[in-house]
Amino acid sequence: MTRNRQHDICKQLCDTLGIEAILEALPQRIVKDSLGLVSIKELAAQLNVPYETLRSRILSRQMPCPEMRLRRRAYFTREQAEQINRESDGG
Repeated sequence: MTRNRQHDICKQLCDTLGIEAILEALPQRIVKDSLGLVSIKELAAQLNVPYETLRSRILSRQMPCPEMRLRRRAYFTREQAEQINRESDGG
């Protein structure tokens, strides 16, 4: 199957089922890894702060909320996590 045909099939699935239904049908770990998403726990480890501290900062709006949700979990996009890392380094 050609790449263009694969793209057409994926577009048709998205148009028919909706992206949310497709994401729900796939294993969460595969979607997370494929999209380069970063969990709150992973970002806390990158920033070297306790998970609870990061969670508290998000809830108090001292830092942005994760942009992506998969089922019941929230994730930062790779770009969002990189931006937060840069800001925490002071630059």
